[in-house]
Amino acid sequence: MIPVKKAKLADHPANGAWPTSGILIHGQFGSGRRTLAKAIANEAGYSFHEVSAYSLLSEIPGETAKNIREVFSKAHAKTPSVLYIDDINVIGSKKGIRERCFVAQLITCLDLYKGYVKPHEALKPSGYVLVIVGMQTSYCILDPDLQRAGRLQEGFDIDTPDENDRFKILKKLTHGHTLDSIGGDEGLRKLAREYDFAGAELERVVQGAAGGTMKEYKKKRKREETHEN
Repeated sequence: MIPVKKAKLADHPANGAWPTSGILIHGQFGSGRRTLAKAIANEAGYSFHEVSAYSLLSEIPGETAKNIREVFSKAHAKTPSVLYIDDINVIGSKKGIRERCFVAQLITCLDLYKGYVKPHEALKPSGYVLVIVGMQTSYCILDPDLQRAGRLQEGFDIDTPDENDRFKILKKLTHGHTLDSIGGDEGLRKLAREYDFAGAELERVVQGAAGGTMKEYKKKRKREETHEN
C-alpha cells in the first residue's frame, strides 16, 4: 500500500521509483474482486470509480476509445482516485477491431494518467489515477503490452475460501440473526463444509434462507389469525 498511499513521494526523482499505476486482480465470480479494489481505495483515502469492460465496448467506430477516455477523465477529475475496470477478460478472448481499439486506448490512458506530472512532461495531466482491473480468466489471455512495467504490472489472485474462511464469512453475514433453526455455530460450520462457494454465493445462500424463514413466519401468522377469527 505504500506506493499507492505515498504515490507523490514514490514519484519523486530522488527516489528513483514509480508509483503503482495498475493492478490486476484475478478471481472467480463472487470472489470479491470489487470488494478488494474498493478496500484499496478506502485504505488509501482515494475516490472510487468503477465500470465494466462490457459497457465500454461499442460497435460504433471510435465509440470504444471515447468511452475509455471518458471514464479516465471522470476518475482524473477527482484525483487521487482508483478506477476499477471489471470483466477485462472480455477483450482477451476475442481479437476483433473493438478489442484491439480497447487495448490501444487503455494503454494510452494508462501511460497518460500515470503518476504525478514532472517538469519535462508539462503536457501530461497532473494527478494520480490507480487503475485496478478485475478478471475471471488467466492473465495470459491479456495483451502482453498491457502487462509491461509501468502499466498493469502488479497482480493478485483471490483463491476460493477454504472451510474455515467460509465459516467466518457466514458468521459475518448472519451477524445479528437468530440461528436456532440451523443449530447455531455448528449449523454454520456444516454449511461451510457442504457449500464450496465464494463469498457472493454464500451471501445468496444466507439471503435465500432468510427469505424462506420469512415466508414460514408469514404462513404461521396467517394460520394464527385464521384460528383467532
